[in-house]
Amino acid sequence: MLSVTHSTKPRPAPQPSQFANAAAVVLSLVLCAAVAVPSSPARAQGYAYSDYGYAQPWWKQGNKKPKPQKARASKRPAGDLPKTAASVTDKPVEGPLVLVVSLKLQRVTVYDNMNIIATSAISSGRVGNPTPLGVFSVLEKQKMHHSNLYGDAPMPNMQRITWSGVAMHAGVLPGYPASHGCIRLPHGFAQRLYNLTKTGARVIVTRDDAPVQSFSHQTLFIASGYESAAKTGAAGGGNGAAGNGNGAAGNGNGNGNGAAGITIGTNGKVADASGRTVAAAPSTGSGIIGVSSAAAATPAGPAPVSPYRQKWLVEMDRRSQAWTAAETAKVEAAAKIVSTAQAAEAAKAGLKSARIDADKLTLDIKKNEALRNATEKELDEFAKSLLTERQLTDQQTQDSALREEALDTKLSAITAELTAQADETAKSADRVTAAELLVQTTETERKGALTGVSQAATSLKTALDLVDEAKRREAKRQLPVAIFISRQTKKLYVRQGYAPILETPVDIAEPDKPLGTHVYTALSMAANGHDLNWSVVSVPTYGSAEDRSNDKKRKKDAAKEQPAPQSVSGQTPASALDRIKIPDEAREQIADAMKPGSSLIVSDYGLSNETGVFTDFIIGLR
Repeated sequence: MLSVTHSTKPRPAPQPSQFANAAAVVLSLVLCAAVAVPSSPARAQGYAYSDYGYAQPWWKQGNKKPKPQKARASKRPAGDLPKTAASVTDKPVEGPLVLVVSLKLQRVTVYDNMNIIATSAISSGRVGNPTPLGVFSVLEKQKMHHSNLYGDAPMPNMQRITWSGVAMHAGVLPGYPASHGCIRLPHGFAQRLYNLTKTGARVIVTRDDAPVQSFSHQTLFIASGYESAAKTGAAGGGNGAAGNGNGAAGNGNGNGNGAAGITIGTNGKVADASGRTVAAAPSTGSGIIGVSSAAAATPAGPAPVSPYRQKWLVEMDRRSQAWTAAETAKVEAAAKIVSTAQAAEAAKAGLKSARIDADKLTLDIKKNEALRNATEKELDEFAKSLLTERQLTDQQTQDSALREEALDTKLSAITAELTAQADETAKSADRVTAAELLVQTTETERKGALTGVSQAATSLKTALDLVDEAKRREAKRQLPVAIFISRQTKKLYVRQGYAPILETPVDIAEPDKPLGTHVYTALSMAANGHDLNWSVVSVPTYGSAEDRSNDKKRKKDAAKEQPAPQSVSGQTPASALDRIKIPDEAREQIADAMKPGSSLIVSDYGLSNETGVFTDFIIGLR
């Protein structure tokens, strides 16, 4: 056991002659500043960085220098404090890390497989800027972070737990809460802890101490698809159970095509909280965040394929086929636009020609009607002229007869042509009507084709989004899952790789009765390859001062022997699970994704507004 000791006694007030001590105090004021404005993903979520109460140091705002708080005498028993203020074991990490921060004890305890591997005194948020109680995880790590609110003050070994500005980092420990909300750690301990943790490590901030203890319950999830997922991602190539290549957390590349017809191949990279692309798997090669190779070792035996996994493979194949069909439909819709546009143009040309013919026929009819009228007039005048003639010679009689016959023949011909033109006019009108109808029909088809292309594009986008979502889920198949059940919302939520994958209602017996908050962590796989070994941390929900008083009395009575975590009003981890009924379909989906490093949180509270992009579940306990 390697130990690093730091004094927890309050520093004496600096004297005018003690220049070095005064400089140290000023430096401590700078180093206690909380984490600066987060990186771009946090800005994108619109979080306010108001953890410190003001945007500039007091000396830049013209405010009076705040009075330092006096060290308060501790009322807790000496046995509640570690023998040394900070200690870190040299033992390698064997399972998911769980950090429990007790604000009452001003202490952080680090558990690995229920073993305490590190402990240290801390300095949490002072009055007016308290450190928030809740269930968090390490979101971002920076070896050297600088504050842009407090003169670019250095914050070594920073581990962020909220995007609004709360983090663990090295700083001065005066022996009492003195920060602006952050959790200060001794410098040596902060460095060692920084080397132990990975992003995703669980951090639980409570008032009282909350030990991590072994736990088992029939309601806890099994891992029905863990072995096949491990073989898919760990080999670095080839085809997995889904017929796909390597998952995002695996080492190496996977470029195989599988039964689902979806190609999934990455370099084992995911985006971290700052938007950078980083390796999702730890350097141990286990492919599971915060889990050693030994804890993540695949049990011997055939790789199980869960019923949900089989349905998911069918669903991926359906999505792939829907994508192909949508692409084909879009191509066909685009081709239909061309054909209907051509038909519409041809119909318009036909209508134009029919109207020209009709107009020409109308003009010819007018000419023939004028000619007929003139002929009839000439014939009438000729008949009148015959009546005025008293006596005609034989030659005149013969000429008159010939002329009359010629006029009659001309008039008959004009009349016949007009009759024929009248019939043709009716046919021409029918042709124009048909051409107009054809134009309307083809124009409707053309517009329908345009709508069809738009619909086909929308369908293709939907199909592509579903395929991409399936790819992302497959790429994150190696990562642990986080499950949260809220009594407040009566819902179950699942996240994997910081992305929501499931939300469904659950039944909770006696919904008005508190459950408490319980964090169950899957430590390792059992020998049968399905069951998991679990630990639990329990934090009671206090409904009244009487509850708190009774819980303190119970803890005092059970101080010598406490085999399992107990809390007020029967808020035990077992009773909480006994009251929750999870839908079978959701249980199947979760079981397929379960693996060491996964967690289940049951709480009376809902999701904190800190939960968002690039976060695990964040649950406030106030």
